[in-house]
Amino acid sequence: MQKQLMRISNLGLAKAKRLPIWTWRLKGVMLLSSLTLFGWARMPAFRFEVEGQKMFTWCAWDALFIPELIGQTAHVESICPITKETIQLKVTPSGVTEITPTSAVMSYVETEADNLRADVIKSFCHNVLFFSSEEAGSQWIKDQEGMYSLFSIEDAFRLGQVKNQIQYKESLLAA
Repeated sequence: MQKQLMRISNLGLAKAKRLPIWTWRLKGVMLLSSLTLFGWARMPAFRFEVEGQKMFTWCAWDALFIPELIGQTAHVESICPITKETIQLKVTPSGVTEITPTSAVMSYVETEADNLRADVIKSFCHNVLFFSSEEAGSQWIKDQEGMYSLFSIEDAFRLGQVKNQIQYKESLLAA
């Protein structure tokens, strides 16, 4: 399965080993840090398809910054938790080229470092979602505790590029 993940991204073994996104098993599910081949029953599904390989990301933001890391275009699909409308994106390594609906946004939660270290999926990933509109996102946020923001899909992608430059600079330079 690890070779399958490397193949879909055309990374090759040498390049994949330089990326600090390690593979491990959790309850029988093969994971690549922010990417899994199987859906997770207790989390929103962020479908992430690259070259016909169907996977899922842990949060909406993963789906926006992973294409730059793997150098591949991804087709992303999610369901707005408020309107139940389907959200579809085409994310290339250099930007988002298709957004349906065009009004879609992404939530972002500010989380303390201790909470991230304790359980990044629960404290961050389960709170970073796609919404069909700013109105839908605002409706969801009003029922949450914590510091939330809404970003346009384009701004969330650019924020992901900044994250990649800070966290994965060496890997991106080696690509």
